[in-house]
Amino acid sequence: MKKIALAYGDKFSVDAHYTTEESNELIEYNGHFSQIDYVNIEVQKITIGFIGLPDIDITKLFTKEHIRVVIEQIHNGNDF
Repeated sequence: MKKIALAYGDKFSVDAHYTTEESNELIEYNGHFSQIDYVNIEVQKITIGFIGLPDIDITKLFTKEHIRVVIEQIHNGNDF
C-alpha cells in the first residue's frame, strides 16, 4: 500500500493510503492500433495524524472516488 500526503502542517498530516495496478489496453482507431498504458488507483483509507498520537481513520468523511481523482492528478503531475 502506498501513502501520499493530502495536507500537512507543523504538527499534523492528512494522508491517503492507496493501491495501484498498472494496466494497458490495445485500441483500434481507423485501422490503426495503439497501446494505452494507465494506472488504476484504489483508495483504501484516509487518515489524520498528529505528532505523538496514533493516526485516526477519517475515511467516512470523504468519498473514496473524490480522493482517487486527487491522487490521480498528483500522479499525473497536474495542478488543480
